[in-house]
Amino acid sequence: MHVFPVLQSLANVGVGEGMRIDVTRHSADRYIAVIEGMPAGIALQRSDAQTDLDRAAEALLFCSAPDAPQVLPRATVLSGLARDRSSAAPLLLEVDFAGTVFSEALDAHGSQTPRFGTADLAFFLRMNEDDCASALQAVTLRHAIVRAAAAFAARAFLAELGVDVRSFSSRIGSVELRDLDAQKAALFAPLDIETSAVRCPDPQASRLMVEALDAARTAGEPLPGAFCVVATGCVPGLGSATDPVRGLAALIAAAVMGAPSVSSVAFGDASAHASDGAFPDRVQVDRTRGFTYARNVQGGVAGGMSTGAPIVCISTVLPCYQGEHILSSIDLTTLEQAASPDALGIACLAPFSSVCAESAVACVLAEAYVRTFGEGPLSDVARALDAYRARIKTASR
Repeated sequence: MHVFPVLQSLANVGVGEGMRIDVTRHSADRYIAVIEGMPAGIALQRSDAQTDLDRAAEALLFCSAPDAPQVLPRATVLSGLARDRSSAAPLLLEVDFAGTVFSEALDAHGSQTPRFGTADLAFFLRMNEDDCASALQAVTLRHAIVRAAAAFAARAFLAELGVDVRSFSSRIGSVELRDLDAQKAALFAPLDIETSAVRCPDPQASRLMVEALDAARTAGEPLPGAFCVVATGCVPGLGSATDPVRGLAALIAAAVMGAPSVSSVAFGDASAHASDGAFPDRVQVDRTRGFTYARNVQGGVAGGMSTGAPIVCISTVLPCYQGEHILSSIDLTTLEQAASPDALGIACLAPFSSVCAESAVACVLAEAYVRTFGEGPLSDVARALDAYRARIKTASR
């Protein structure tokens, strides 16, 4: 069996020719992420990668194996830092899964049987392989965990520019945050999200979601869900109004759709568009704050560009059907019905997918800032951004 190197790093985060993250499997339990295109001079702590890695791993563990030993993967920045700042060289991040529940549990053992909801069968047909083994190795949740950790540099870059990206679970099964809109989504405190086992900022809803997960595990029925990604502090004008491929909404939607089991993405409060007429987001001007929008029902993007309001997108997540008692598949050797390989038995992917999507959106926004304000060091980008903000502020007076 041969796996082409380019296909072992199937999933890239980032857009365009500048910023990108490539993930490859280095050995049985070790993965390498190569982070290219980051501006030099960004203050980076080696522990930041471990923090983002822990967030992703803990979210997946709680929804799949809450009673398993809480041994988390380990992240190590191998190169690319100079005096705790990014350099012109690519960042190299290693993630070690040895000794964790992710070590072998995510390698399906039925290599002749494609799993539901994955690219196993399509990968098998495309590559003309003898079985699904290469697909099962290349297309795995471990890649998603590593990509989430590798976004630590993009998040640090955005923080230097005053941008914060966060995510939270908005629905698990039939339990959901009531009356959620773009304005409310931007007000939840990050601490309330991170201290919730299911990444839900509302304590009552969080408790009910945990109960729903427990019931789903007992019944063996995985649950659908939804999550919200919010980016605050973005300046207006990111993206493109003339190139649909470079439109910010298109880039963010594509990034979020790359998170595990995501089935749809919507910006802002779609229901408000139908109830409030053709122009629900009225432009306002404030002598202190500059140009603002009345309600931000567009979710911070319009016509392919950021509006300056918080960027809010809500995504739905399909159930993770991986239990053999739920679905059957086809044995590619005999072409007869066979049990689908069972992985972790994930009750709901919404909390984990929210972390993955949040990291992907951070990479898209970091790329947008680099494209808009230059590919030089952080000091040059910050200087160009300050001049841009000053010009916008002057225009609103």
